[in-house]
Amino acid sequence: MTIAETTDNKADMLPALLARPFQLFYPSAEDEVAAYIADDGLRDAVNVALSTGRPLLLTGEPGTGKTSAATWIAGRLGLDFIRFQVKSNSRAQELLYEFNSIDYFRASQIAATAREPAPDKGAFVIEGPLWAALTAQERPAVLLIDEVDKAPRDFPNDLLFELDRMEIICAERKNYRVTSKAQGLRPIVIITSNSERRLPEPFLRRCIYHNIALDAATLSEILDRRLKLTAAYFTVDPLFRNAAQKTFFSLRENPLLQKKPSIGEFWAWFVLVAATPAKQQVVIEVADNRAPARTLPHMSALLKLSDDIGRLS
Repeated sequence: MTIAETTDNKADMLPALLARPFQLFYPSAEDEVAAYIADDGLRDAVNVALSTGRPLLLTGEPGTGKTSAATWIAGRLGLDFIRFQVKSNSRAQELLYEFNSIDYFRASQIAATAREPAPDKGAFVIEGPLWAALTAQERPAVLLIDEVDKAPRDFPNDLLFELDRMEIICAERKNYRVTSKAQGLRPIVIITSNSERRLPEPFLRRCIYHNIALDAATLSEILDRRLKLTAAYFTVDPLFRNAAQKTFFSLRENPLLQKKPSIGEFWAWFVLVAATPAKQQVVIEVADNRAPARTLPHMSALLKLSDDIGRLS
């Protein structure tokens, strides 16, 4: 059922809404780990990072599986997973710890009014993700610093000492040192970047680097595994599956387009088209050059710039 076919009875839409395959959720964390595709280059980079104790820096286009790689590493090794999502206003200090100065000031005023000793500053320290990773018990933790290129310019440089030494010194707790209790508990640090801006050279020098590239073989494997999970929602004609992949790479190689469609956009478009057999047929005809590219259904899910859509008209 589509919006155009709805009636005044909103209850008629409920079955269609419940059956939407637009978002893929894995039944369990184990299934997500099992479904992840890691090429030899990524496996080698992970092994080098584990052997040297250095952070692993993963780059690649959005949707190529950088964040999922950290989940895969934690799942394969059976380790706890800690994630720090970098934002445009993130500070490196948030990764270490923060001091709740507002609550401390309030408590100090109350203590002064009651003529009591000033409160202990250490009680107002909020431990950050790196602190939690350093104090992991019995086995190391996997710490993901996601999309580091979104942060202010000084963010990576501010982390150099802590990532090198894996140590935090908390001044509010009388210079208390936070460090791994044993070498074997050193956190495994995964850093991702969409390459929106260049990272500082000293920061790059301290990382093991791997770029997750998108190629036809990888996309084919991703489709195979995802289609098994969505088989209950729609049936895919093998001709359509191959035509969709061919069309996707053709659009990515089109020099007229300003923005290449990502794998995430491809999957959203794929399931929209796959839900209707007639639309699958259109994609097959476009891939075989029997129909113009402008006839592709749900183009707005694949191309996000109006100029790009217009260039295919």
